[in-house]
Amino acid sequence: MKIIILVRILWTAGAQKIAIAEAKQLTKMGYKVKLVFLRATESGRNLLNKLEDIDYEIFSGENYKPKLIYSFITGLFMLDRRGEGTVDYNLINKFARSVKKGDADYIICHDQWAGLAGLKIKRKLGIPYSVMMHEHVNGKYNVPVLGKIATKMERDVLKNADKIFAVTEKIANNVTSIYGFKCEPDLVGMTLQKTKNFHERDNIILATSTWGKDRSPDTYLDIIEAIPDFKLYFIGRWNLKSEFEDFKNNVYKRNLQEKVIINDNMPDEELDELYASSKFVIRFGGTKEYGLGTATVFAISHLTPVIIDSTLGISDIITKYGGGYIVDKNDINKISNFILENNNEINYEKLQNNLLNITREYTWERHCRILMNVLK
Repeated sequence: MKIIILVRILWTAGAQKIAIAEAKQLTKMGYKVKLVFLRATESGRNLLNKLEDIDYEIFSGENYKPKLIYSFITGLFMLDRRGEGTVDYNLINKFARSVKKGDADYIICHDQWAGLAGLKIKRKLGIPYSVMMHEHVNGKYNVPVLGKIATKMERDVLKNADKIFAVTEKIANNVTSIYGFKCEPDLVGMTLQKTKNFHERDNIILATSTWGKDRSPDTYLDIIEAIPDFKLYFIGRWNLKSEFEDFKNNVYKRNLQEKVIINDNMPDEELDELYASSKFVIRFGGTKEYGLGTATVFAISHLTPVIIDSTLGISDIITKYGGGYIVDKNDINKISNFILENNNEINYEKLQNNLLNITREYTWERHCRILMNVLK
């Protein structure tokens, strides 16, 4: 069976890493998989080593830049997605036209806008498609005229999909409540990776994401200020350069440059090592984010305890199994106390054992079997 996994952009974000893992697992399960990125970005180069054993394509070529018109339109909906984060409607259409009968038996689309291509291909060739939802939906885009068009597109993609999946139960419930279509949660694999025990780790708190003001980066500075003998590694690219500059300036104004290490372009292999060497990973959600907070998935895989808020979809798993702390991001005292109380071998080992149970339950094979139930 031939499967196309379609992702709009190759950059260092959660959907891309999930799609890469799916491609590897589905290939291992005997399927013929092609992973297609409609467009590359500079930060996406950090993922190229992950693609070495995968049949993949950058549909528009490695040097393609978004058209200004589509960048402008994307910015009307989400200002911080303008530029690299552009929804390339022209590439979506072009890819849909390029697919021919026999190219695929099933298409997995990562987000509803990639799903536009799936819908067009299904109408043309009858090839089934699913949509993996990574973010919450509102059911209404507050942009004059174009908002109504986008809402109709989103509804049509979801309505005609053979299956709608979501990376967390919170997103699945959100999609169903807004549109009335059944959406099935399919948590990603958290298979055990390289890990270290308490004594092998450094006094590092790791925070990694795609950053913007909506993710309250200054809160992490409040936290590290309150915790002696720890450093904060603040890793990940920023959607807006101006916000990145503001954050760096704030670090210097607060005289935290010795406690806060910033890197907006860390290669993935270095980040993997950092997950295994850090003692805690902190990640708080934006407004109604509901997603995984992909950093938490990698933290769990490396048996690194997580500190998160209840907004993130992964909080349901931590509530069930343990292995971390769910807390309001502004409750600095509780966060500090949790870190200091668990900064010892006995308590830390208990947290790691809880995380180990999660890795045994949520595997990539489980995730991919659910993905393939569409065709039964």
